Amino acid sequence: MSSNNSQLKTIFLDTNALSRLSIYIEFCDKYKLNPNDANINLEKGSSFWNKMGHPSHLFAVEKGIKDGQKLYVYLKDDSQGIGEIVTSQVCEFELLHVLEERKADSVLREAGIPYRLRRKNIGKLFLSELNEYDYKEVAQDLVNFKSFLSDQEIEYKILEEDASAKDIYKIAGVISGYILLGTLDIYVYASAILAESDELITYDREFRDLDKVSLPIGKKI
Repeated sequence: MSSNNSQLKTIFLDTNALSRLSIYIEFCDKYKLNPNDANINLEKGSSFWNKMGHPSHLFAVEKGIKDGQKLYVYLKDDSQGIGEIVTSQVCEFELLHVLEERKADSVLREAGIPYRLRRKNIGKLFLSELNEYDYKEVAQDLVNFKSFLSDQEIEYKILEEDASAKDIYKIAGVISGYILLGTLDIYVYASAILAESDELITYDREFRDLDKVSLPIGKKI
């Protein structure tokens, strides 16, 4: 799965990385900002936030927006020598779930449900608020997200679409004998290895705490 040009590196994006990219792009779309504008300073106390009035509903995702911006800039930077971007079908499924949660939270917020209650009864409230139209809208959001990235020449491939993907389980079996990780984390790590990734971009603390592996994990962006 690695690039034919040995000078170019392969990047693997896990669910957290995809989610942060989507948060940043959604943020820019909502506030009519150009994601490629290097002058968008999202640091606390910046003139940008002062001008925006720092909307309260963005407080919970502020770090995600900033992480997404940094990752977006990194993937767009030709000097980084990125040849191929890969993710797993599992990560994309999880991203869809994140988008559904985000949609449900938005519906509940507009209905006046306080943040504390939205967090406390997340499962029951979210399941009761999404309707068929909402799910179709979220599915389209995923399509739009991928289309936007593609237009910006940031196009990721799904590892499982390759015939060799069945070897993920073999690699996962070996990893599980040496590293204690959650089942999905092992699957993602095995996928990144199978893709011959030079870097695995993640914001997952368990991944980032691994310090005795050959694959650079959680690269600082």
